[in-house]
Amino acid sequence: MPHLVEAFHAFFDLSPGRIIHQGGEGFISAQEIEAYCALAGIHDAEDRLDLFRMVRAMDAVFLAERESARKQEDDKASPAA
Repeated sequence: MPHLVEAFHAFFDLSPGRIIHQGGEGFISAQEIEAYCALAGIHDAEDRLDLFRMVRAMDAVFLAERESARKQEDDKASPAA
């Protein structure tokens, strides 16, 4: 099983490659995580799946925090009724 620090490094390395769309940032794709595993020499299927799950969990928290911050900014920018 990949160590949490390794998963954090993968998340940090993969974050800049996320797709940006009109609604904001998208999640890190499975293909990007798979390519990272290949580059990092992670060949064991269980280790790859563990890393995938850890990166996706970190990504979900990251995206939720970004959405929350975006909503707060929108609320500040909206004129009071």
